[in-house]
Amino acid sequence: MTVIVMSSHRFRHTTCSLILIFLSCSDTALILMQPWNKPWIIKMLGVDIRALSEIGCKIFFVFRRTAKMSSSWLVVFVCFERFVAVCFPLNTKLICTKRNTTIGIATVYAVMFAYTGAWSIFSKVTTTGKCVPYFVESGTVTLGRAFMIVGTSLYAVIPTVLLLVMTPVIVHRLYQQRNRRKQMVQGVDKKPDDTARITTMLLSITTAYVILVSPIWIGHNVAFARGETLFQSSDPVLVILRQVAQPMEQLNYSINFLLYVLYSRSFRQHVAKLLSCGRCSLRKEGAATNKGSRTTSTLKQTAETNATLTTAAQTSGNSGSNGVLENDGTDSNMQEQQDVETQQSPAENYDVANKV
Repeated sequence: MTVIVMSSHRFRHTTCSLILIFLSCSDTALILMQPWNKPWIIKMLGVDIRALSEIGCKIFFVFRRTAKMSSSWLVVFVCFERFVAVCFPLNTKLICTKRNTTIGIATVYAVMFAYTGAWSIFSKVTTTGKCVPYFVESGTVTLGRAFMIVGTSLYAVIPTVLLLVMTPVIVHRLYQQRNRRKQMVQGVDKKPDDTARITTMLLSITTAYVILVSPIWIGHNVAFARGETLFQSSDPVLVILRQVAQPMEQLNYSINFLLYVLYSRSFRQHVAKLLSCGRCSLRKEGAATNKGSRTTSTLKQTAETNATLTTAAQTSGNSGSNGVLENDGTDSNMQEQQDVETQQSPAENYDVANKV
């Protein structure tokens, strides 16, 4: 739904629409891959689908990690676009262009694919038939931890820091603009402008990201400090943190559409239009059919009336020429009047038909 709406004529001229399209693609890819990590799915199927081959195990985690990291950086792009639009409105069209946005998105995916591809050397199939993302042998412990620290930083730490820097500046700038509008216009301006509406919607994405993703990367760093991984730790504190952080992280990748609907009236209207297009088309088709039938019947009645008036006029004219009517002037005046009525009646009847 997000891709369809953002690809429509109403939204596609904005640079932010391109970011939201790729953000929804990354989130959807991650959501579709998430069930295959669940132990109950593996138990139900009786086999780990990811472990069918060594290459398949590596490819799975390459795409999964790329989807997670690219989603984080696309949220940063959303925040940066709003930062420029609010703080530097005169330079928005020079900085936030379609070309720059496309280059930025392509760079993010290229860097993430390259890094996760190199990181996939630690994703292996164990002897028990399971695909493990962090299979670190004794001689590669240091390298494995380095990949994990850099990956966690790219995934959450650096994006969170950037969002925490830009978001308060945007909010402060919007507050200043609101106060200026109050001073310029008497009374309180209860209707925010389009920039404020769009910024509110997009800030909700960044706020949700910071709140929902922070527990998972904090847990990873705590586990690294203890010399273990978060998903393999048996420490009660880390187990509880893992059970809370995982659903929050998954919620982050599935909540954006609801935020768009909640905070953007134009997005909500377009979604409602898409959902009701079938009923609207049937309604319009029925109305057009009824209108056409009524117009056809009215035009038929008009044609019959015109034919009757024309026949009467011709009969009156012939009778006058044979001497039945003694006053030729009266006859000619009546005939002219009938001709005028005959000429005017189709237009009048056509107007009535249109009104009907």
